Amino acid sequence: MNEYVTLECHRGRSPLYSIIDLIEDAGVDSCYVGDSPIGEKTIYQVKEYSFNKIIPLYVDVLDEEAFELVCGIHNNCKDEAENVVRFDKKIEGINIVDRYLVSRPKGSLTIDNHRYGRFMGEVQITKKDLALDRRVTVIGRVREEDLELVDKIHGRTGFELIENN
Repeated sequence: MNEYVTLECHRGRSPLYSIIDLIEDAGVDSCYVGDSPIGEKTIYQVKEYSFNKIIPLYVDVLDEEAFELVCGIHNNCKDEAENVVRFDKKIEGINIVDRYLVSRPKGSLTIDNHRYGRFMGEVQITKKDLALDRRVTVIGRVREEDLELVDKIHGRTGFELIENN
């Protein structure tokens, strides 16, 4: 017998967040998205996760040039950090300038600039609000609707950065 259940804790959350929560954390075998209407971006997110286990994140871009270096598919480092999602590969071979030096609310997409020395080029997404750090350039912010998905990125989780337009 098939039963369709809505958990009260998922009401108002993104469909992808609820799917990940049910499949990975609650051991559910399959999910049905019954929200209507559902947008094209959400459909893409659900498909990408369902078929490829990639979490797509739409980003409001502050620095187009820097975003071009980091858009696309990445993995979180296997040793998960408490405050940030750390990309498993850093940007090499270019000098990252120190512009967009601002506070870093949850969901900020950042790249360590030349002031960070050997860490220059390391890319992160903040998991919580962090203060301004002149060694860290903010290049974008995960859109509001996707912020909770940052909490579902754990060690070696795949995710995709897409410009929100």
